[in-house]
Amino acid sequence: MKTRSHRSTETTIETHEVWVIRRPSSPTTVWCRQCAQDVVMLSPEEAARRLRVNPRTVYRWVEVGQAHYREIENGWLLVCLLSLPRQEHAGAAFLLPSSRASD
Repeated sequence: MKTRSHRSTETTIETHEVWVIRRPSSPTTVWCRQCAQDVVMLSPEEAARRLRVNPRTVYRWVEVGQAHYREIENGWLLVCLLSLPRQEHAGAAFLLPSSRASD
């Protein structure tokens, strides 16, 4: 009696994905409906970085109406710099364009 040997091959495929998500990081001048003027707007993360607060703090300000915001066409959220709580951005006048730094 003849025995048959079975040969099998196992192939493992490993894949990697890299996602790059970019948000506006530089100041953007956008119309703020509540301020009724063109203002500097930043992403919540960039505003938090510049103001030295947690990004969640900026989102909280938006949620409770302390900060004006605008969603732009691609779904990104921008926060009005002029509407951020005064005690938090009093030292952040460098963020404003030089023509508004005295406002």
